[in-house]
Amino acid sequence: MDNMADYRIRYSETNREVKYAADNPTHRCKSIHYKEDIIAEADKNINEKKEESIGIINKGIKNTSVKKNGLHKTGAGRVKKAVEGMEIPFGKSKFKSAGINVITGFLSMKIVPMAALVIGTVLLMLIMSLHMEHQNRVSSIGLGQGFPDDVEAWRDVVYERLRIYSEEYNDPSLEGYANVILTTIWQESDGNPNGPGVNQDIMQSRESGYWSYDLPSDWNRLAEPEKSIDAGIRYFIECLNGWDVGGPDDIEGLKMVIQGYNYGVAFLDYARSVGADKWTESLSRAYSNRMGGNYGTITYAERWILKYQTAVGGGTWIWPMPACHEISSGFGARWGTTHRGIDIPCSVGSEVLASNGGTVIHVGMYGTGGNAVIIDCGDGMKNYYYHLSRYAVSEGDIVRAGQIIAYSGNTGNSTGPHLHFGVSVNGEYVNPKDYFK
Repeated sequence: MDNMADYRIRYSETNREVKYAADNPTHRCKSIHYKEDIIAEADKNINEKKEESIGIINKGIKNTSVKKNGLHKTGAGRVKKAVEGMEIPFGKSKFKSAGINVITGFLSMKIVPMAALVIGTVLLMLIMSLHMEHQNRVSSIGLGQGFPDDVEAWRDVVYERLRIYSEEYNDPSLEGYANVILTTIWQESDGNPNGPGVNQDIMQSRESGYWSYDLPSDWNRLAEPEKSIDAGIRYFIECLNGWDVGGPDDIEGLKMVIQGYNYGVAFLDYARSVGADKWTESLSRAYSNRMGGNYGTITYAERWILKYQTAVGGGTWIWPMPACHEISSGFGARWGTTHRGIDIPCSVGSEVLASNGGTVIHVGMYGTGGNAVIIDCGDGMKNYYYHLSRYAVSEGDIVRAGQIIAYSGNTGNSTGPHLHFGVSVNGEYVNPKDYFK
């Protein structure tokens, strides 16, 4: 049992590595921890534990007085199959079959029934504890919605290039910025090399200069979109080295670096020269004016961060309009009155998500807001969704953040299709943008 206890401890250590990994290593990343590398390391550890466990089992069989007949070999085979079945991702069917193979395998070896039952139960408990922790990990991954499929499709290329430069610059932390790069691809091209004005340059990195110098040895074998990613990563690293960033979860640091990606690394020098310690729209506008006006995209960092937090989580709430991350009209003074929310332009019929969970207290017409959904989030806070075309919830429903509650429209007092999103606290309207930082 000492060996079995040691095996359980090592399995627990492996599971602690796995808990930062996202649910599916080939699809959407739902955690800011980067799953492929963690899972690869965990797989390596588990493979080692499998071989060691099989050795322990075989040694135990050898030391018993059980005759090695066909029945005995069948039991050993089932145990081995069960151990080999302990892989990631943990599927329910795999767990079930592994558990059955453990118990029936030991029993078929004609080991003393009680000992067989104890050993089989211990292994089954190990399997189920890993499964339960996996389920808990999945349920607590966070609020990220993942990337659009056209963006997610470039993940393998992004990881490959980041690993190359992580080794070249002897900086393992670079591999942690995969979602940052994917968000930039999303921002620049929606992941579509053939999109309007993209011309295969999905990170719009051609003008950075990295297409013509410091080229990697495999540059000529890369397709045009892959060259764009490679050059974009190298330019991003230059921007990253130009500012103090605490990692992929340092939102304020990333805003600065990403605005530098759009404006040029000289923006970071300018920000430092004027004593700025974080990105603001006024800082971005001042630099644009310094460069003659209409320079780059003033709100590039703000639009980028909304996409980033929509994809991987990290914001306080979910962005309510996955199809659009722009704000056409902000909170505050407007047209001689006060605009009590933000307007997000979109086409009619776009999905509207609950930014925060709560109880639906209104579904229907709501004055100038047209078709509306209002959610009571508790603690005196309410969320307002106006100008909808149709609903996906009813009054009294309890909704979670990220759930589809309606579809956008152009109802009520509206100058065009958009979502008006508002937030009130104890009856006083506040700026919704404050909840997405």
